[in-house]
Amino acid sequence: EIRGQYTVYKPRPPPITGVPRLFRVVLTRDDLWRYWQQARLQAAVAPI
Repeated sequence: EIRGQYTVYKPRPPPITGVPRLFRVVLTRDDLWRYWQQARLQAAVAPI
């Protein structure tokens, strides 16, 4: 799983604040959850 690789890179990336409620509801889907993990990884590498 992605979380295993995540732990190696960083103990736990900080949650992105200001996420719309609708977006969180959509993230309940597994496929979008994986996309969310990659988005957080990119945000941790190069924060905007």
